Order: sequence, then C-alpha cells, then structure tokens
Amino acid sequence: MPGARTHWHRHPLGQTVFVTEGIGLCQRRGGPVEIIRPGDRVLCEAGEEHGHGVIGPTRSAALAYGPRGVRINAICPGTIATPMVDAMITNGELDRARAETGQAIERLGTAEEIAQAVLRPSSDGAGYVTGIAPPVDGGCTAR
Repeated sequence: MPGARTHWHRHPLGQTVFVTEGIGLCQRRGGPVEIIRPGDRVLCEAGEEHGHGVIGPTRSAALAYGPRGVRINAICPGTIATPMVDAMITNGELDRARAETGQAIERLGTAEEIAQAVLRPSSDGAGYVTGIAPPVDGGCTAR
C-alpha cells in the first residue's frame, strides 16, 4: 500500500502501540516489516527509530472507498486511562508518572475524550471529512 507507514521517527520516552482493531504495519529501522493485528502490542524503546502504519492505510482506504460514499478516518490516541492501561500500571509495565509527563497537559486521556474525537468527524455535519488521522494525545506529538 503506498504510504503505508509514517516517516521514521523516535520517541524520547519510548512508545507502546496497542492494536485494538484492524491491521497495521510496523518496522524498526533495519528490521523487517511486521504485520500487526488486534491484540498485538509493539514496544519501541526510548530513542529507537521506527515507523508504523495507520495514516497511510487510512488515506489509501479513503481514496479507494470515497467514490462509493464511504468516509474513512482514524484516531491516533495518546495514553488513555483504560482498564488495560490500569492493569499495566498495577503490573509495573507502565509508570503512570512517566506516562503523564509525556503528555503536554500532563495527564492521561479518558475514553470519553477519545469518543468525542471520533464522533465529530463521523457525524453528518462532517460529511466532507475523510482520510484524516488526527492525534488525540494530550499534546504528546507537539513535543
């Protein structure tokens, strides 16, 4: 798929990608392209150069299905306070303070905030919106 991964990038605190729906691509610099599916978790260490595909497939699908009246969008969330994240904090897999300071607003997001970010571009009032993948990450990508 053309443009199926983002540009090469790094995160100073590392990044964990959780796949909850759909299929994506992930690659560490110099490594093989990995197909990631629901239930997969990809850990990118601090400073590790990598790319992952959400934006490219979203745009490709929007172009392919737009003529049929289907709009395709994605959300690129930050760390969200969910039962899964709570379990990771409890099990010592995630340090809450570190995760919060990785966000510009210094707190975890909520499921309700993600739901609101999904609803607007999906609404009838946003009928001209397709092929987008905005970050809903508390300003993490602004850093």
